[in-house]
Amino acid sequence: MNTYNFIDNVGSVTIVENGKTITFGNNMVSVEPFGTLYLKVTSTSGALKVFTFSLDDNISLNGVLFTGTLDELHDDLTAIFFSGASDVSLSQLNPVDFAGWEHIVDGLITTPSLNITTADSLLTIDGAGSASNSTYLPRDIRGTSNLFNTTTNKIMPIALGDSYDMRLQVEIVTSASNPTRLDCLLDIGGGVSPTIVVADQGVALKAGVPHTVIFSFPIFCLGTFVANGGQFFLHTNTGSLTIGKRTLLLTRTSKYVA
Repeated sequence: MNTYNFIDNVGSVTIVENGKTITFGNNMVSVEPFGTLYLKVTSTSGALKVFTFSLDDNISLNGVLFTGTLDELHDDLTAIFFSGASDVSLSQLNPVDFAGWEHIVDGLITTPSLNITTADSLLTIDGAGSASNSTYLPRDIRGTSNLFNTTTNKIMPIALGDSYDMRLQVEIVTSASNPTRLDCLLDIGGGVSPTIVVADQGVALKAGVPHTVIFSFPIFCLGTFVANGGQFFLHTNTGSLTIGKRTLLLTRTSKYVA
């Protein structure tokens, strides 16, 4: 019995069962964020069969509670359906397949520090820090892409209608001429300076260095954000300061489903 990954769903897979050829192709199977799994099968003769499961419930296979991964669930269900068995009962499982996160940490090697003045400066994070983690990205892009592009220093939303939580943490290592506030702009204009600011947060600076400043806010993503990506720009209210350690946590919190 051939199986395929119904979440990544790259390319197509053809299997032969009971003398009939069945092809699973792109966009044939999807997991919706509201907890429903659709398994859609079309044979070469044009026959169509759709299996729909509520994933708000546990699933028992042959009387045994299923506790594996979604990939394993798909494989088990496929084997059952195509072997002619029908003893699949639904009781409680709740995957949130669209969600995931990425932690990006600067390695402080190529650009160990950034000088921030009253003029907007692009925040760079190279992702070379040992605490960077892309293991738990949303499945849509896991292993193929990232939420943050360390070459362009842009947040790259996965799809139109997404929402994300962001936490940016920077360490102030020196300051001059007494700056009292650091402002962070999230811009989706795609240029070398801010033109379309969708979030603007200012944080009061403590006396003395070093100390850490945290910016945190939710965002939603429409066409311009998806097309251009998002960049962080920083500026002080007066004077200047130097930033050393910098980390960014991006968490996908929702996905639009038509």
